Formats: sequence, structure tokens, C-alpha cells
Amino acid sequence: VVSTQSTEAVVSTQSTGDGRYTAMLGQPGSTPLDLFKFYLEDLKSTMHEDKKTIKEVLKAADFEVKSNTSYEKFYGIITADDKTKSIDKGNIKLHFLNLIEKAERAERDARREEQRRIRKRDISFKHMLEDAEPELLHTDEWEEVRGRFEEEATYKAFNGDEKAMIKIFKDYVATITPESDSDDRSERERRRKKHKKEKKKKSKRSPSPSRD
Repeated sequence: VVSTQSTEAVVSTQSTGDGRYTAMLGQPGSTPLDLFKFYLEDLKSTMHEDKKTIKEVLKAADFEVKSNTSYEKFYGIITADDKTKSIDKGNIKLHFLNLIEKAERAERDARREEQRRIRKRDISFKHMLEDAEPELLHTDEWEEVRGRFEEEATYKAFNGDEKAMIKIFKDYVATITPESDSDDRSERERRRKKHKKEKKKKSKRSPSPSRD
């Protein structure tokens, strides 16, 4: 069966034993290769309409193609609708591959966006710990100080992911040396004030919402 994915070499090989093919050789007018090209162009010219029809069928079936959707499942849904009876199988396969590629791209983008969101969330959480007043001590336990942060938007952004918060907290307090080290306390205080100052400047630079 000739489809939009057929090649000249394959069709020629499959047709050499057909009397109709050999009868045309050496005759005036279009060659078998010419006819193949004409037919292929006709198939390709319907691709846009085929795509529209396939989209309508998928919508009616409430079916979304995902990166792990099998061709068998897709083909079964498409061919179950009478509107697709005249669609070339090659076109169906091409549209399936295009939809798979689109789904894979969307899933990659979603993963990258989620990674960015988590990275930003974790940095904000660490800054919240750095800005804590009174400042956190190296002996503090999360269960003891959690109540100080529960109303913060940064805390709520974790949606109850206690494990992630505990890890960041432990990593942070591990960097705090005992309170007897006054130089270290002064350095932490200096960094905290610097961070607050930078945050204040950044908020001032942010454009105010436009008013109609």
C-alpha cells in the first residue's frame, strides 16, 4: 500500500513483478515513477484536512496524546470514527508522531518549570531562616522552631512537604557555629542586614501595578 511515507525505491522494488508496471515501461507518456510522484503529491495535499479531522476525532473522544501513548491505541481511536475512513494510513502515522513530539516537548517544559519553582522556593526558605528574629542557633531543632514560620508565605509554599523543609533547615543550622563565637555572630548579623537591605532595594525597583 502506497502512503505518504513510501519511497520510490521501495515502491519500485515491490512493483517490478506486476505486469501492469512492466507494461508501462518504454511507453510514451507518464512513467510508473511519474505516476507514483503524482499520487504521493495528492496524498500530501490532504494532510492539512486530515490533521483537522484527526483533531476533531480526538476531541470528540476526549483523548489526549501523551508521550507514552501507543500507536495502536491512537490508531484504534482514529479509525473507529467514520470520518477518518478515507485518511491515508501514512498521514495518520505522521500526525501521531507529530503529536508525540509535541507531548514530549510539553512534558520537558513542565519539568523544567517545576525545577525552577522548587529552586526558587528553597532559596526563599533559606533566606527566611537567615532573617529569623531572634536568630536561629546551631542547637535549634525544627520541631521547636517550626511554629515561628508557619504563617509565612514561604513556609506555606511547601504545601506540607515537611521533609524538604527539614533538609534545608538542617543544612542551614549546620553552618551555624556555637553562640560563644562572637565573631561568627557578628558576621551572620552583617550578612542578614545586607540581605534585608538588598531585598528592600529590589522591592522599591519593582514597578507598581498600573491603574486604569
